Amino acid sequence: MNASKLVECVRQTVLMSGYLGSIGFAFPAAMGAWAATLEDEPRFNGRPVVSISGDGGFGQYMAELTTAVKYNMNITHVLLNNEELGKISKEQRSAELDVWQTSLINPNFAQYADNCGALGIRVERDADLEGALVKALSHNGPALVEILTDAALI
Repeated sequence: MNASKLVECVRQTVLMSGYLGSIGFAFPAAMGAWAATLEDEPRFNGRPVVSISGDGGFGQYMAELTTAVKYNMNITHVLLNNEELGKISKEQRSAELDVWQTSLINPNFAQYADNCGALGIRVERDADLEGALVKALSHNGPALVEILTDAALI
């Protein structure tokens, strides 16, 4: 999923890997962005940073959430959980191939975030999304908003 098609940023800095196929880029890049903001606003523990990824991408570096907790990184990570490597499945369907070896077995990522010491919120209904994002963005420290999604919508 390319978040640049969904999110319009005004007066914010955006880091993205583009279409390079670099699965797992979002959360480590957010950690680097957070560290880079410390000089700008040290009294606030850096500017708030938001990252967005799919479940496959976050799964590559999910253990780094403990580092974010250790350093109280003010990062809100929005995780789209469709239990699939959705971009790869889409490419397979586009090529009129069978979808092969892209399904995932995931933990409850919000619960995982809580277990690591971050704020974890799981969104299962559209109506709960706005409140979850507001809560996560107002949290001082790392937060993860896990949104259950449908891979067929990619």
